[in-house]
Amino acid sequence: MIAFAALAFAAGCSGGVPGTDAGEVDGGADSGDGGGTTGLHFAWYPDPVPPGEVEDDLRIDDVRLELRQLRVVGDAAPDDPRTSRDDLRLEWKDGAPAPAPLRFDTAPLGMYSQFEFRLDGGDDEYAYRIRGGVFLAGAWVPFEIEDEHSLAVSIDLDVELELGETEVVDIDILLGDAVKSVDWSQVPLDDGRLKLEGEDGEMVLLRDALAAGFEMASGSSDD
Repeated sequence: MIAFAALAFAAGCSGGVPGTDAGEVDGGADSGDGGGTTGLHFAWYPDPVPPGEVEDDLRIDDVRLELRQLRVVGDAAPDDPRTSRDDLRLEWKDGAPAPAPLRFDTAPLGMYSQFEFRLDGGDDEYAYRIRGGVFLAGAWVPFEIEDEHSLAVSIDLDVELELGETEVVDIDILLGDAVKSVDWSQVPLDDGRLKLEGEDGEMVLLRDALAAGFEMASGSSDD
């Protein structure tokens, strides 16, 4: 009888904890309030997605962005370490997975009005690199943009994080507008490639367009 009872007890426990699914994985932090995951997430949407066509005579092949000193400014806590990060690399190229969303799973509740960071490669990296091709004089010519200049980016937000919710904010990156700001006929050739770098006048135009090209997309929603 004792052995039979032990077998019955083991069979009753084999189904796991009541109310849970063994196949479910929670990818976020538990808020502890019974409402599941909460947090503030930022998803990245370049336009175009590299590799992609900007216009019939202009394309972007790959992009790398070095983000530093990231912080989301909340009205209640403008310098909260729970909504900041030291650095983040974003990269899009053929055959590689898209960058994952930036997650602040312990972000305080309340209103958020600004997302700020710098494009800055530090001592060893370019702040950003954009490679692609442009059709000039009847032929496709590859181009490369490499900039060591630190670039401040500030994105206006209108986001409220409420109890038990995850707010997903879509960030558009208007890469096409940035490369269209360049007069490629004025960029010098370097070993068969148009090379834009340094303090060239076309680089100044591109910097302005790139910094202005980060914006909160319409239709960002709660999860």
